[in-house]
Amino acid sequence: MDYELHLGEVEEVKIDTVLSFNEQAKTQFFHSLISKFYPDVEQNSQTYLALQAYYRGCWAAEKLYRNNQFLKDCFSVVYTKTGLIRNIWNDMYFTDDDLILH
Repeated sequence: MDYELHLGEVEEVKIDTVLSFNEQAKTQFFHSLISKFYPDVEQNSQTYLALQAYYRGCWAAEKLYRNNQFLKDCFSVVYTKTGLIRNIWNDMYFTDDDLILH
């Protein structure tokens, strides 16, 4: 993979912009990410539709996480290299195995 996108490093203004898009623009934006990171997934396949939902959910969850001090104090996030969240765990149950980047 020549290009990586770590959602935790995306600027807040970009997340806000994407989340404010209308549905057609969101679909197109996330389509571009799916095409880049999952080029073998056919548009309108079950996997493609699931990835569209996962991207929407992850970007919305990232917005909530960043803007809620309680969440930031009690939970940690593991990101993928493709702009998704892999895990959110309660820090009370932290282990070193959770730090593996996928």
